[in-house]
Amino acid sequence: KADVTLLPILADPVPTLDELDVGGGPTLQTAMARIVKYTRPLNYLGLPTVALPSPREGSLPCGFQVVGKPFSEALLLAIAKAFQRDVPPEIAPYFA
Repeated sequence: KADVTLLPILADPVPTLDELDVGGGPTLQTAMARIVKYTRPLNYLGLPTVALPSPREGSLPCGFQVVGKPFSEALLLAIAKAFQRDVPPEIAPYFA
């Protein structure tokens, strides 16, 4: 019944380049599964999403995704525009 839902983008802390630089080796599937855990199901269902940054003071940025109902792209873009306007980068770390 909600117009939008807020969900995390990553299931784990932001991975390092060394953790992801696995080439085509045996850990590739595990590394990819870790990255797309919260985005792949939404892509599969065809639901529109917009990813927004959520910087954290003293650490790597993370983010969240706003998920909408089918064909609600205009609403999601309006939310993203409002977020960028109302939470500028120099203030955003304090919301983490």
